[in-house]
Amino acid sequence: MGGGAGTSVLCWILVAMIFRASPAASQAGTFVTAPSDIIVAQGSTARFDCIYLASFPISISWQKSGTAVSNPRYSVQVNGSLVISSTQAADAATYTCVVLNVLTGATAQSSAALRLAFIDNVFLVSPSSQTLTEGDSLGLFCVQGGSLPQASVQWTLNGVVLASSSRVTVQFSVLYGTSPQQVSSSLFVEPAQKNDSGVYRCVATNPLLPASPVTSDGADITVQGVPQAPNITSSPQGVVAVTGQQATFACKSTGVPVPTLSWMYSGSTLTLAGRVAFTQPMDGSSVLTISNVQATDVGMYQCMAANSVGQATSPPAALQIASIGTTFQLTPSTTAAVQGSTAILNCTSPVSVPQAIISWTMNFVPVTIPRAQVLPNGSLAITNLQTTDEGTYNCIAFNPLLNITRSSAGAQLYTLVPPTISPSSLSIAIGSTVTFTCSAASPVSQLLSWYNFNNSPVANDSHTSTAGGLLTIVNVSLSDEGYYICTAASYKGSVSTTALLDVQAPPILYTNNVSLTTVVGSSVTLPCNVRPELNLTFTWYFQGSKVSTGVLQSGALSIPSVSVSHDGNYTCLVSNQLGYAQELVTLIVQVPPTAVISPSLVNAILGQLVSLNCSTTGRPTPTIVWSSNGINVPNQNTPGYQLVYGGQVLVIPAVTTGDRGLFRCTAANPVGSAQSNATVLVTVLPQVTASPQTITLLAGATAYLSCVATGDPSPLITWSTYSVANILLLGDPRINVFSNGTLIIRNTVLADQMSYTCMASNVGGVASTTVSLTIFLFPLVTLAPTTTFLSGRNVSLDCGAAGNPPPFLHWFQNGVQLSSGGRFVIASNGSLLISNVALRDAGNYTCMATNTLGSASATTALVVLQAPIIAQPSGTIDVTAGFKAILDCTAYGNPTPIITWLQGGLLLPDPSLPRVSITTNYSLVISNVQPADALTYHCLASNAVGQTTGTYQLRVNVLPTVQALQLFVTVTEGNRADLQCTGSGSPTPSITWKRGVYSVPNATTPTYSVSTNGSSLSLAPARKADEGVFTCVATNVAGTAQTTVTLHVLVPPTFIVTPSNITTIEGVALNLTCSVYGDPPPTVQWLRGGVVLSSQGVYSIATVSRSNSGVYTCTAFNPIGLGSADITLDVLYPPVITSGPAPLVVNLYYPAIFTCSASGRPAPLITWQFQGSALATVGGALNVSSATGSSVGTYTCVASNAVGVVTASATLVVLFPPSAPSLTSVTTETSTSISAQWMPSASNGGSPITAYVVSYRVTGNLTFQSISVNSSTLGATIVGLSPYIAYDVQVQALNNVGMSSASAILQAQTLQDAPSVPRNFRITSSTSTSISLAWDTPDPQNGVLGLYQLQFAVEGTADNLFSSIFVFSQQATLSSLQAGIIYLLKLRASTIGTNGQSLFGPDALVRVQNGQPLPLPTTQPTTQPTTQPTTQLTTQPTTQPTTQLTTQPTTQPTT
Repeated sequence: MGGGAGTSVLCWILVAMIFRASPAASQAGTFVTAPSDIIVAQGSTARFDCIYLASFPISISWQKSGTAVSNPRYSVQVNGSLVISSTQAADAATYTCVVLNVLTGATAQSSAALRLAFIDNVFLVSPSSQTLTEGDSLGLFCVQGGSLPQASVQWTLNGVVLASSSRVTVQFSVLYGTSPQQVSSSLFVEPAQKNDSGVYRCVATNPLLPASPVTSDGADITVQGVPQAPNITSSPQGVVAVTGQQATFACKSTGVPVPTLSWMYSGSTLTLAGRVAFTQPMDGSSVLTISNVQATDVGMYQCMAANSVGQATSPPAALQIASIGTTFQLTPSTTAAVQGSTAILNCTSPVSVPQAIISWTMNFVPVTIPRAQVLPNGSLAITNLQTTDEGTYNCIAFNPLLNITRSSAGAQLYTLVPPTISPSSLSIAIGSTVTFTCSAASPVSQLLSWYNFNNSPVANDSHTSTAGGLLTIVNVSLSDEGYYICTAASYKGSVSTTALLDVQAPPILYTNNVSLTTVVGSSVTLPCNVRPELNLTFTWYFQGSKVSTGVLQSGALSIPSVSVSHDGNYTCLVSNQLGYAQELVTLIVQVPPTAVISPSLVNAILGQLVSLNCSTTGRPTPTIVWSSNGINVPNQNTPGYQLVYGGQVLVIPAVTTGDRGLFRCTAANPVGSAQSNATVLVTVLPQVTASPQTITLLAGATAYLSCVATGDPSPLITWSTYSVANILLLGDPRINVFSNGTLIIRNTVLADQMSYTCMASNVGGVASTTVSLTIFLFPLVTLAPTTTFLSGRNVSLDCGAAGNPPPFLHWFQNGVQLSSGGRFVIASNGSLLISNVALRDAGNYTCMATNTLGSASATTALVVLQAPIIAQPSGTIDVTAGFKAILDCTAYGNPTPIITWLQGGLLLPDPSLPRVSITTNYSLVISNVQPADALTYHCLASNAVGQTTGTYQLRVNVLPTVQALQLFVTVTEGNRADLQCTGSGSPTPSITWKRGVYSVPNATTPTYSVSTNGSSLSLAPARKADEGVFTCVATNVAGTAQTTVTLHVLVPPTFIVTPSNITTIEGVALNLTCSVYGDPPPTVQWLRGGVVLSSQGVYSIATVSRSNSGVYTCTAFNPIGLGSADITLDVLYPPVITSGPAPLVVNLYYPAIFTCSASGRPAPLITWQFQGSALATVGGALNVSSATGSSVGTYTCVASNAVGVVTASATLVVLFPPSAPSLTSVTTETSTSISAQWMPSASNGGSPITAYVVSYRVTGNLTFQSISVNSSTLGATIVGLSPYIAYDVQVQALNNVGMSSASAILQAQTLQDAPSVPRNFRITSSTSTSISLAWDTPDPQNGVLGLYQLQFAVEGTADNLFSSIFVFSQQATLSSLQAGIIYLLKLRASTIGTNGQSLFGPDALVRVQNGQPLPLPTTQPTTQPTTQPTTQLTTQPTTQPTTQLTTQPTTQPTT
């Protein structure tokens, strides 16, 4: 280190000498590279650089924490750097580079710190554990305790580093201000999934200590699935067990959390005990086992799954004990069926668990009839019934678990042979005679009967007759047309055959007034819908003229190309030798629309009205739709658009730029549409805006007047005043206009205050706006100090004010601001006008002038002189005699007036009038007023300005009196009643009337009226309710007086409640009540037929019978009058059903009609119920129009009236087609046959199954072919199929009602078979010694094609001596043939058999000589050459390797 310093000194002595020789040399130095803080890993090397530039010699040394470094691991480099090797903890300190000026001894220093890298294994992780639900958000936060330098942080899940993704977000941040530097990281997972469960850790790594990462404690996170209520996924199934054996039930469920399963027996929880056990593996499943099954175990078993969300219970599964009864539920009965049909022998086995297996015997041996089949319900169906099928049949039931058999009683089966009818059908003319002959076909004695098409017996009369199987119809009519039935009946039963009678008649039209619509140019056929008859002639007329062409053989009229001229009415006239008919046909011809818009180009000014006219043609008149730029208008965005003249004209009242574009008119009617376009262009007029439009400045300021103009094209801007363009720009250097249109006025003066107009113009027009410029001046006010006026004059206080803006003037009266109103008006010039000035207006008035710059004011004193004014100069004072009278006189004036009182020239008070005095406030008082005091009194008020007088009249009032002219008044109700009284007093009193506390007349007494003076109250008419006490009241200002009048009203007999008709029930007690009122009280009687029944108001009937029905009269009378009322008594009795409904059995979809009738009073209403629920049908007939399964049940006729209800019921049984059998398997048999097996139908629909129909088709085809087997057969073989073809098979059951639905389709494929001969076996090219051969694949192939065998030999060679080659392609080449020799070639194809063997088909033959084909001979040659030719075979294509075949003489070819 010393050597290094010495070298540095010598160098700098030389440098110093050089600098001393230069006057410009500087004595200052600087650190070029100063040491900087460094961080290193412990054990590594640390280096501080220190480079100092100076003009003098220096030496560099280092200090550690102020002490010179002296450690062998420390070294100072030649360039002054300090290097510390193998750093240790003690090396962490501050190091200083000390630079010494060797010449002067001055030093310069620069320090830096050395710190060793570290990382704290301290973490804060939050939360430490958490349980989430799937779909929630997971958030974790980690803070690392400190690291030098700053650490990086990662997150791990179960040790695997996590990276940001679509669901995972990792964030990193530095916690500034922490020492050592701490970092944090947050982890967000959203949405959380189950596989996010695990232990999360925060891993921090120091970049200088990469091998020593630190890891936080783990945060244990659990993500649960979304809670789900349990769901039973596999329910227990019913079990049939033999007593003593074991029964097992299984159950599976799902849910979150995993459900716990328990078992229930007959609704109660099942516990583990004795023979009962069940598993609970905690996976949501359970198996219940019951050992040694007993009868007590029989019942319903259910499993229940439960978790914290909810629970679920499986459907019940039954445990049953195997058993079989001894009695058949349905025993077969004797049955007869038609030959060739399906016969059903019904049988329902004894109650059996499990279901018994049913079989049948015929004549006590098992049924072997191939056409017989046992149906799923146990019934026996025999299809294509023959007479050989007759015999005794027994139903056999077998329980396979118990190995027990039961046999039913025997039932006889008969075959009915239908009779024959000749002829079976006949067509004759109306009015002819026809005969049908019916012959019995069975050797059994049969009775023949005829029925018509309504299934009613044919009558024997003059029109029809039946005898010995003959049916004769005389004078045949159209109503005779239809089917006739011949029925042959014997001890076996009855069977029928039908014959058809067709009656020819004059033409009969099915329709008339037909209307057709077509399009011009199309073809149309007008129908003539007539009943088909022989020899019909058709003639057409159009608008009355005959149509000569276009009449078709069917009678219709064909128009190949319709025009508008074809529109109109057509008549079809049809006739034959029996008559004629005609039909009217209306043809409506429609024409597609056309459309033309005018004008097609519009150039409008913005805001102008635009009208587009769409002219259209078409039949019918087309509707018009407008669009603008592809969008229909008008719409909500074009509220101003209007359609007029039925949409033909589109009006835009004020066009805008948004209206520019392509307008389209679309005309449409039912046969087409047409379009026309128009273009709308919009020119925008100039618009100009100025902001601000009002400018206010102090005098001397600069004014900027802005103006912005828009338009298309861009407008030109000019400024003017007084409508003179650019006048401001002439000769005034203060005024300029900028290029952007802004007008500038500098150093403004008051003369600049005016309006300035900015004008914008373009080719479309001119627009302008105005800017007002105002120059402000401070206000100034002048006002006279004092103003005097006489009261009543009009005063004007003028305020001289100046300022700009012109100041606003405000007036104040004694400090209170005034506003215009009433007598005070502030004139437009600011003067205050006071109309009719009064004494109260006196005071100080201040005028204040205010503008935006400030305010100024001046005050004047207003003095008002007022002559006396009496507040109430005249009036009348009312006072009651004996009371005190006070006359007030209040006067105003300036100066204050003096008050005096006078009466008839006498100054008051006066000693001659001791009851008269004057108060201190100048009121006149008269005590104990007498009528003589009713005089006129005067009040005199005077002051220096003038005087005035007030006049007052004293009026003395006297209390009234009243007297009734008649105190009691009596009238008959309905007559007029007059109540009268008289009254007196001063002033004359008014007369009013009261009844109780209410004045009369009033709104509730419209029959009351009073005389003009009120003294008479009239009631016209008087009512009983008016009876009572009335009060006559006399009233004047002095008071009131009253008297009373009593009114009594007599009333003739009146019914309180008018008797009304009575309806009652037979057998009850009844009171006829008659309530009558009258004054005096009336006498009441009940009568019937003029006989008095009762002399009281009530007539009682102890027990009502039907004979009590009739008319009863109530009479009432008193001295005033007589009254009577009639009532009718109606006696009701409950309904009785006279004819109830009968039970019915019908086929599916057939009608069922129940009838019911009943009697009663009132006539009963008949309604219907089904299974206890009400039906909408009302009346005696219930029609179930199309019976279905839901129609089966009990139907009830309900007859009801107001008295009672009675019912009668009957049942409806519906016979159904059987349910679909279950096709269990379809099996391949041979290359041309497959077999099918099935389980019988679960239900025969109530009618025995007669046959099963097996349908089959080639897979992919739509159409099935079918075969039928007897109902006892549960399998069939389908033959005659094609080889190696997949077939769909289904099976259906048949009974007398119909066919069942089809079973599920199963498939099978026939086996492969030998293919057909290869097609088109041919020579494609040849020479005299070689030939190339080709052929097409066989059709049909009958399987997967394998190889081809090509055999060849000289013609005449024996078959077993032919040479053979095998190829897989459809071509081959034979070479090295001998010229001139005839060869016979044979080609056959093969398919691959079931066991891999080749199935060869027939040969295709070719004769060839010299490479040319020859005709095949009728017989094959037999001569054999002594040698075989040498040949070469090449298989195609040529790109494959060539296979050579060489055949040597006397040897077979070798491949």
